[in-house]
Amino acid sequence: MDTKKPHDGPISLSLLSLQAQIKTLLAEAGGENVINLLDALCRMNINEQEIVLKIFTRIIDRFISGEVRLSEDQSELKNFEETLYSDLVSAMQEATSSKGSMKLEVLQGGKDQRSCCRSVVNINDLRKARQSSKRPTLN
Repeated sequence: MDTKKPHDGPISLSLLSLQAQIKTLLAEAGGENVINLLDALCRMNINEQEIVLKIFTRIIDRFISGEVRLSEDQSELKNFEETLYSDLVSAMQEATSSKGSMKLEVLQGGKDQRSCCRSVVNINDLRKARQSSKRPTLN
Protein backbone atom coordinates (compact mmCIF):
# COMPACT_ATOMS: atom_id res chain seq x y z
CA MET A 1 0.00 0.00 0.00
CA ASP A 2 1.34 3.45 -0.96
CA THR A 3 1.58 5.77 2.05
CA LYS A 4 2.68 8.87 0.11
CA LYS A 5 0.57 11.98 0.26
CA PRO A 6 -0.79 13.26 -3.07
CA HIS A 7 1.66 16.20 -3.25
CA ASP A 8 4.94 14.89 -1.89
CA GLY A 9 6.65 13.80 -5.13
CA PRO A 10 9.59 15.79 -6.55
CA ILE A 11 7.53 17.42 -9.32
CA SER A 12 4.65 18.32 -7.01
CA LEU A 13 7.00 19.80 -4.43
CA SER A 14 8.91 21.76 -7.08
CA LEU A 15 5.65 23.13 -8.49
CA LEU A 16 4.47 24.16 -5.02
CA SER A 17 7.81 25.88 -4.43
CA LEU A 18 7.62 27.65 -7.77
CA GLN A 19 4.06 28.75 -7.06
CA ALA A 20 5.17 30.23 -3.71
CA GLN A 21 8.05 32.07 -5.42
CA ILE A 22 5.74 33.52 -8.09
CA LYS A 23 3.23 34.66 -5.45
CA THR A 24 6.03 36.37 -3.51
CA LEU A 25 7.39 38.02 -6.65
CA LEU A 26 3.96 39.30 -7.70
CA ALA A 27 3.17 40.47 -4.15
CA GLU A 28 6.34 42.56 -4.14
CA ALA A 29 5.42 44.07 -7.52
CA GLY A 30 1.81 44.98 -6.76
CA GLY A 31 -0.03 41.69 -6.32
CA GLU A 32 -3.46 41.46 -7.94
CA ASN A 33 -2.99 44.81 -9.71
CA VAL A 34 0.09 43.49 -11.54
CA ILE A 35 -1.79 40.37 -12.59
CA ASN A 36 -4.60 42.57 -13.95
CA LEU A 37 -2.04 44.72 -15.80
CA LEU A 38 -0.38 41.66 -17.35
CA ASP A 39 -3.76 40.26 -18.37
CA ALA A 40 -4.63 43.58 -20.04
CA LEU A 41 -1.27 43.64 -21.85
CA CYS A 42 -1.94 40.14 -23.18
CA ARG A 43 -5.07 41.44 -24.89
CA MET A 44 -3.01 43.98 -26.87
CA ASN A 45 -0.99 43.27 -29.99
CA ILE A 46 2.78 43.08 -29.67
CA ASN A 47 3.44 46.54 -31.13
CA GLU A 48 0.99 48.17 -28.73
CA GLN A 49 2.51 46.24 -25.82
CA GLU A 50 5.95 47.55 -26.68
CA ILE A 51 4.76 51.16 -26.82
CA VAL A 52 2.74 50.93 -23.62
CA LEU A 53 5.55 49.24 -21.69
CA LYS A 54 8.11 51.84 -22.81
CA ILE A 55 5.83 54.65 -21.65
CA PHE A 56 4.98 52.91 -18.37
CA THR A 57 8.68 52.37 -17.70
CA ARG A 58 9.45 56.05 -18.32
CA ILE A 59 6.64 57.08 -16.00
CA ILE A 60 7.76 54.69 -13.26
CA ASP A 61 11.32 56.03 -13.59
CA ARG A 62 9.92 59.55 -13.09
CA PHE A 63 8.12 58.39 -9.93
CA ILE A 64 11.27 56.73 -8.59
CA SER A 65 13.37 59.84 -9.24
CA GLY A 66 10.84 61.97 -7.35
CA GLU A 67 10.02 64.04 -10.41
CA VAL A 68 6.35 63.06 -10.19
CA ARG A 69 4.29 62.43 -7.06
CA LEU A 70 0.61 61.64 -6.70
CA SER A 71 -1.71 61.93 -3.75
CA GLU A 72 -5.09 60.33 -3.16
CA ASP A 73 -6.78 63.46 -4.57
CA GLN A 74 -9.27 62.10 -7.12
CA SER A 75 -9.05 65.12 -9.43
CA GLU A 76 -5.25 64.84 -9.54
CA LEU A 77 -5.46 61.09 -10.26
CA LYS A 78 -8.07 61.67 -12.99
CA ASN A 79 -5.91 64.38 -14.58
CA PHE A 80 -2.86 62.10 -14.47
CA GLU A 81 -4.84 59.22 -16.00
CA GLU A 82 -6.15 61.42 -18.83
CA THR A 83 -2.65 62.74 -19.56
CA LEU A 84 -1.22 59.22 -19.56
CA TYR A 85 -3.96 58.00 -21.88
CA SER A 86 -3.43 60.86 -24.35
CA ASP A 87 0.34 60.22 -24.30
CA LEU A 88 -0.23 56.53 -25.03
CA VAL A 89 -2.63 57.24 -27.87
CA SER A 90 -0.33 59.80 -29.46
CA ALA A 91 2.67 57.44 -29.14
CA MET A 92 0.70 54.66 -30.84
CA GLN A 93 -0.46 56.98 -33.62
CA GLU A 94 3.10 58.19 -34.12
CA ALA A 95 4.41 54.62 -34.27
CA THR A 96 1.71 53.66 -36.74
CA SER A 97 2.37 56.62 -39.02
CA SER A 98 6.14 56.07 -38.98
CA LYS A 99 5.68 52.42 -39.97
CA GLY A 100 3.61 53.49 -42.97
CA SER A 101 6.57 55.37 -44.39
CA MET A 102 8.98 52.46 -44.00
CA LYS A 103 10.40 51.05 -47.19
CA LEU A 104 11.32 47.50 -47.95
CA GLU A 105 14.94 46.70 -48.57
CA VAL A 106 16.65 43.55 -49.85
CA LEU A 107 19.34 42.42 -47.44
CA GLN A 108 22.61 40.78 -48.44
CA GLY A 109 22.98 37.06 -47.80
CA GLY A 110 20.21 34.55 -47.55
CA LYS A 111 20.04 30.97 -48.77
CA ASP A 112 20.62 31.65 -52.43
CA GLN A 113 23.81 33.58 -53.15
CA ARG A 114 22.40 34.56 -56.55
CA SER A 115 19.95 36.82 -54.71
CA CYS A 116 22.63 39.44 -54.05
CA CYS A 117 23.62 39.54 -57.70
CA ARG A 118 22.58 42.81 -59.40
CA SER A 119 22.67 41.60 -62.98
CA VAL A 120 19.66 41.14 -65.25
CA VAL A 121 18.18 37.66 -64.95
CA ASN A 122 16.47 35.80 -67.77
CA ILE A 123 13.41 34.08 -66.27
CA ASN A 124 13.14 31.56 -69.14
CA ASP A 125 16.71 30.40 -68.63
CA LEU A 126 16.08 29.96 -64.92
CA ARG A 127 12.90 27.94 -65.60
CA LYS A 128 14.74 25.67 -68.03
CA ALA A 129 17.56 25.16 -65.55
CA ARG A 130 15.05 24.36 -62.84
CA GLN A 131 13.15 21.89 -65.04
CA SER A 132 16.33 20.07 -65.96
CA SER A 133 17.38 19.95 -62.33
CA LYS A 134 17.25 16.59 -60.57
CA ARG A 135 15.85 18.11 -57.38
CA PRO A 136 12.38 16.84 -56.47
CA THR A 137 9.51 19.25 -57.03
CA LEU A 138 7.29 19.89 -54.05
CA ASN A 139 3.62 20.62 -54.64
